[in-house]
Amino acid sequence: MDEQYRIARVSEVNRQLPYLDICITRRDDKFCTKVYRKSCNTNQVPAFSSYTETRYLRAAIRSDCTRAIRYCSSMRDRQQELDFIRQKFHHHGYPRSFIDSAIQKTRTDLRLKARALPAPPSANSHPAPVRVSVPFAGPLFYQLKREASKIGIQLVSKPSVTIGSLLCSKAKHQSA
Repeated sequence: MDEQYRIARVSEVNRQLPYLDICITRRDDKFCTKVYRKSCNTNQVPAFSSYTETRYLRAAIRSDCTRAIRYCSSMRDRQQELDFIRQKFHHHGYPRSFIDSAIQKTRTDLRLKARALPAPPSANSHPAPVRVSVPFAGPLFYQLKREASKIGIQLVSKPSVTIGSLLCSKAKHQSA
């Protein structure tokens, strides 16, 4: 085997086995699961006041909630994990209403997704919307997005060009 690859072996301790980002626990005749965080996890998330589009801030909450809902096999563990998520994001300046709204939307979407069956394509289906990708420019982006939606154009943001990305791309071109 190539020396650059190492296989880590983790043993069960106190009837618990961490596997990737799931903690598997043996209880009586069954296995229970919940979210596992490595000791090096810093729980860092973008600050709510950062210059970041709100959908990315909401997505950070929703991805943590999805993990909690999918991985926690007991309601008690799930509630503890959701409380931890609320506390973590509130600590980084997120309003409680924003956090709770994202959690509720995640729960609803996962419930609907579990029940949904794919619909057969119909002859009356609407064509795909026109999507245009533009750099994110704070409040101006949201205003432009509202105006474009009135004429059937869907704007999506792409990360702005940063000095770091410019320097990296310039260095790549010079070395080539």
